[in-house]
Amino acid sequence: MKKIQLFSLFLILSMSLSACAVMSTDTNESPSQDSSNTPSRTSEESVRPQVDFTQKVIFENVSDQEDASGEAYVDRIERTTRVYASFNVEDPVDDYFYEGWVICSGEVFTTGALTKERGQYVNVFSSNTLPEECDRYVLTIEPNDGNPAPADHVLDGEVALLAEGEASFNFYDEVFDNL
Repeated sequence: MKKIQLFSLFLILSMSLSACAVMSTDTNESPSQDSSNTPSRTSEESVRPQVDFTQKVIFENVSDQEDASGEAYVDRIERTTRVYASFNVEDPVDDYFYEGWVICSGEVFTTGALTKERGQYVNVFSSNTLPEECDRYVLTIEPNDGNPAPADHVLDGEVALLAEGEASFNFYDEVFDNL
């Protein structure tokens, strides 16, 4: 009986060590970006569908935040408009939050409240109900007052095609699958 218990313990320890070795090779860390803004991916992620953005937003700071800056990419893929934007802006005070907006065919659409991830405010958005042509992205700072209209502009930018030879921005996130 004691031999069976020892063998069972050995088997459990062996399986645990094997599982630890497998887990240590699977990186759950956030992807790092190189100078081409292309996140590195694990081999599992490389087979996932990606969004290859071909349009970027050229921002102008229209606020009193001297260092406000950001980058955003917009694209229409298979009748779905996708947006990925990240910003370096001051933390909002009191009951305020940042919200993204796209202007498509002259109409204004919210892309939702931004979230803070690794020190940057991020906006990831997907919709299959927007008009085809989105030509502007606006970042606003909003009071939490329930008013759905855009408030004070922080950054305002024109959507432009990437220049010839300019690398496209590749992005994959489960959030696009879940929207």
